Amino acid sequence: MRKSESIKHMQKLGLNTLDCLITASRDKAVAYLQSEPKNKMSMRTEKGSDFLCPFYYGKPGEELVDVALKHIKEGYTLLLYPYLDYVDSFCYGALGLPEDGSIIAEYVMEPGIVRWLDAHPHKESYILMPGTFQNIHAEPLVNEVIKEVKEILYYDQPPCIVEWSYYKMSVGNRHRKIIYWEIRDYA
Repeated sequence: MRKSESIKHMQKLGLNTLDCLITASRDKAVAYLQSEPKNKMSMRTEKGSDFLCPFYYGKPGEELVDVALKHIKEGYTLLLYPYLDYVDSFCYGALGLPEDGSIIAEYVMEPGIVRWLDAHPHKESYILMPGTFQNIHAEPLVNEVIKEVKEILYYDQPPCIVEWSYYKMSVGNRHRKIIYWEIRDYA
């Protein structure tokens, strides 16, 4: 699933995601980036099933206009959104919801980016067995994420992994402290 498909799917499920514009239109991209030229923005790109597409993090909108036009000309779809600085997060992680009904939580209780999770020296992990509804022996913020994911995804979603961060302030399209970055098949 491409990032844009993941975001649209999570929004449909009611999860708080990036408040982003997904477009391959030159006019829409330029209008979005020029609407607040000095504010920091981030831009992901995607094209078909390509991996490792160009990504720009925390650049003023006006600095992204030319590169956005270049990538649109190359056939990329753009994902444009306000910059979220990871230093403003309390914690981050991933929840696995395998077919057996358990929940696997991996998380780090400090600011960071989910892609750092696997190699982080302070990563914590916990498995909540099927049919267990008590809080795990984790931080209250992680328990809050698990509770929300169980309420929204547990019964209607096929096995998946959900990446998330918990911010100090409200962020995303639903203006909440928990933001979900990606949902993907459980492998």
